[in-house]
Amino acid sequence: IVIDDPQPSGLIPYIKQANPDAKIIYRSHIQIVGSLASQPGTPQRTTWSFLWEKIQHADYFVSHPMKMFIPDDVPAEQIFYMPATTDPLDGLNKPLTEDQMSIYLKQFNALLLQEGQTPLDEKRPYIIQVARFDPSKGIPDVLEAYRKLRDMLEKQQKPIPQLVITGNSSIDDPDGVPVYNLVKRILESEPYTDFVDDVKVVRLPHRDQVLNTLLRKSEVVLQLSLKEGFEVKVTEALMKGKPVVAYKVGGIPLQIQDGITGHLVEVGDITQVAQHLYDLLTDESHYQCMSKAAAELAGKDYLTIPNAICWLYLALQLVNGEKLEGHYQWVRALAQKNLGK
Repeated sequence: IVIDDPQPSGLIPYIKQANPDAKIIYRSHIQIVGSLASQPGTPQRTTWSFLWEKIQHADYFVSHPMKMFIPDDVPAEQIFYMPATTDPLDGLNKPLTEDQMSIYLKQFNALLLQEGQTPLDEKRPYIIQVARFDPSKGIPDVLEAYRKLRDMLEKQQKPIPQLVITGNSSIDDPDGVPVYNLVKRILESEPYTDFVDDVKVVRLPHRDQVLNTLLRKSEVVLQLSLKEGFEVKVTEALMKGKPVVAYKVGGIPLQIQDGITGHLVEVGDITQVAQHLYDLLTDESHYQCMSKAAAELAGKDYLTIPNAICWLYLALQLVNGEKLEGHYQWVRALAQKNLGK
């Protein structure tokens, strides 16, 4: 039995009570600030203690490969590393023809019109950030980096790209509408009003091919998360040959080879973000080199086949009564070592 994240963790004691022989894997894929969750007296500690009372009965604790995401009271022997993954053949990633992408861009533009925005100009390049409308996704930083980029390009009389900020909504996402409204208010204020029509902001329905198309047609991808678990959208962009400029948080540095497939920037250094965007948009040789590297070097460990191998391996060991000791090891490496492949 796999318990995915905190919401259903309260089931674990009941499962063990009903069937003491049940094998349970707890999968943690959110960013837990382990230091705060381990510090007595903090709200994080109070919350984590409540959760750990249930989670501790699981056989394995599977986390993103970031030690800082794991509180101190999780026994090392229970801890295994597995990254988030994406499917190369699903709607988000599968190859699309130009005709197909034209249809999905029309759908996107129809959504823009419904929101009272001008359509995306398909003859002009654009930068994109794909993420939920969440306070942790750094959308105000995206807007400010774009403003700085425009200033730099205008001074050199270079073409100005558009900016797309979009992502799916979620049923358990209480921040979506407030953050979306905040972004709209920012764009209605100075100095953003001068170029508001060049910024496209949409909370998308779940149409994977639209996101696929938007990433494929973009020039550069941003991921300016202030906090992050893993954000596999980075890998999805790299797979399409798109350089990614991102803040150096969470699992993002595991996906980007800094200076090769994209750029990693310290949180809040908006000027540096704008500079990297400027360099990519004005230096064709630099862009092509990074784009080629992104497509070739995008992490193959972050795809569904390695993910399936990992889950099957853990399940096989538990079912066979051969309980493993994790000690922060990557499950993929354990599977390769012990299965001889």
